[in-house]
Amino acid sequence: MELKKWRLKKSEFVLDNKWVKVRKDSVVLPDGKFLEDFYVVVKNNWSIIFCVTRDNEVVMVRQYRHGMKEITLELPSGDIDEGETALRAAERELEEEAGYAADDFEEIAVLAPSPADYECTGHFFLAKNARKIREPKKDSIESTVVELVPLNKVLDLVRCGKIVSVPHVAAIYLACDKLGLLALEKG
Repeated sequence: MELKKWRLKKSEFVLDNKWVKVRKDSVVLPDGKFLEDFYVVVKNNWSIIFCVTRDNEVVMVRQYRHGMKEITLELPSGDIDEGETALRAAERELEEEAGYAADDFEEIAVLAPSPADYECTGHFFLAKNARKIREPKKDSIESTVVELVPLNKVLDLVRCGKIVSVPHVAAIYLACDKLGLLALEKG
């Protein structure tokens, strides 16, 4: 069976602000059926950074997340600004949220958080040889507390439910795999 894309007939934004856009698409399915109101959430692409210090600690941040109404433990991350590369956003977010800089950045994946209903991608970076260069930047709606987690303990935080954000869990597993830590566990 050959899969075919949906055909877009009409598209309009029903919500459009600086945080999120919601688009209502009218589409024709491959079998000819008309779907008048398929909603897509349009968000900025973003970068997420698994950052390892020179002392083999992972730079993490605690911050309040209003969607869950909880304080969460995450990796530094944030939107890619217009005209900015994913790498530059990763470097900026690491410095702003955690006060760290790294000598070595490698993009290890580009993933979509939910391709069915979100239009955005996450750029996952592994940063090595990091060092603290200043205190995290405070802004009007976001403040972070930096935590350094031993590299050999970060997977335990995922397994026991201390890290709950799916993109952050994915970034941790991808980075640990890249660093050979998952193979060590199996061996």
